[in-house]
Amino acid sequence: MASAGANYVLVSGAGKHHRSASYGCPAHADRGTCKNARRVERDTLEVELLAKLQRDVLSDAAIDYVLEKLEQEIGKRFAALGGEMDAIRKRKAVLETELKNLTRMAATGLDTPAIRPGITEREAEISALVTKTLGRKKGSVHEQITGLRNFVREGLRDIRELITGKHANTATVNLGTSSAHRLDYASA
Repeated sequence: MASAGANYVLVSGAGKHHRSASYGCPAHADRGTCKNARRVERDTLEVELLAKLQRDVLSDAAIDYVLEKLEQEIGKRFAALGGEMDAIRKRKAVLETELKNLTRMAATGLDTPAIRPGITEREAEISALVTKTLGRKKGSVHEQITGLRNFVREGLRDIRELITGKHANTATVNLGTSSAHRLDYASA
């Protein structure tokens, strides 16, 4: 951070008098109101920033943490899915037993006005359960697995964004002095 309280920003570009773009205090560069004349070449900052990302983001501990969280989330989702599948199987078995009983009653001549709608209702519920387990509609197993796949993709995208800088706008970079300075890094 610049001594005037401003974040370091690009204050010059590569050109006739500069071999590369550099970061510095905007209050010093633009208005001359800050005594901090320190500048950091963009190339130096990028090397330091990428090295820090390599150390911190791609460290074994960080990767283990991400994979552990991913494993926990997958476990939770499959446990919920497994429980739901068990409940669907049990309900389908009950419906099939009831359907057999109702069909047997209708076949033996005990056909009452309530039996045929009961058969139709149970057939419709069995069909809905089959669609939920095999179909692609909202709440289906396929949709839940797709949701899990999207969760994994989003997690990996966040890692890529972290590495490329979307979530890592600030890095602590040692500028060769006894203290570290906070530099805000923004791509130009």
